[in-house]
Amino acid sequence: MQSCIGRWIESDRDSRRIAKETVWILKKRYETSLMAMQSSENFGKGLIQIYELAGYVCCLLLTKFQRDFRRSLVPRVIGQTAEAKEKNSTGSQPSINESEFFQVLEENTSPQDAEVAKQILDWSNQKASNVKWRNVSFAPRFDCNSSYPHMPVSVSVDGKVGINFVRMKRSHQLPDEVRLEILRRLNTIPGIDLPQDSIERKPTIPLAALADDSVLGQFLDIMGWTLELVEAAHRDTAANMQSLSAPTQ
Repeated sequence: MQSCIGRWIESDRDSRRIAKETVWILKKRYETSLMAMQSSENFGKGLIQIYELAGYVCCLLLTKFQRDFRRSLVPRVIGQTAEAKEKNSTGSQPSINESEFFQVLEENTSPQDAEVAKQILDWSNQKASNVKWRNVSFAPRFDCNSSYPHMPVSVSVDGKVGINFVRMKRSHQLPDEVRLEILRRLNTIPGIDLPQDSIERKPTIPLAALADDSVLGQFLDIMGWTLELVEAAHRDTAANMQSLSAPTQ
């Protein structure tokens, strides 16, 4: 649902696309087939209603707000069955699979963007320990000298590539100067211009920015290099801990 909240729209066509994406996210989240879904669109009143009568989701409202000639959709789910609430209480949220991911990605973006995502996935399968599939994204997962795997990049169904500086900082203790060097190298890539405060966040770039093979290669080389930095940081931490625990002479 998060991918729809607060997104600005320019036309009713955008509204329908966001509604479609939201229904797909709900389908994955609640494992419902949406067999009995009915939909109605009332843009004059600023409301889209999507009903799921036979499954877990009973009603979805996407209310349209307007401010300064811009509009956004804010989704809200109303009504769940007891079975759905029980499922949610377990914290289980089904992951997307590869075929579903590319089906939705191609609906949301372009064939060129889908091709870039496939190349990132191929690189992930070759270089990473495994690939982590989430609700609406995938990420290469690198085992390292840590309790936490290194997951520097992710690709989502909205055509965005996320760079996980936050995880590099919190899980792997990469200092500011190291993350700034990663950022500096990324910003040397044509079409990428991330602000300095990106090292405290998880900034995104569009797949389209990586359409050129040489650009994509440069980007993936940097992502691979971050693994070396993370492993070096953990080796330094382990060495420091060992020196502190060593008996004094």
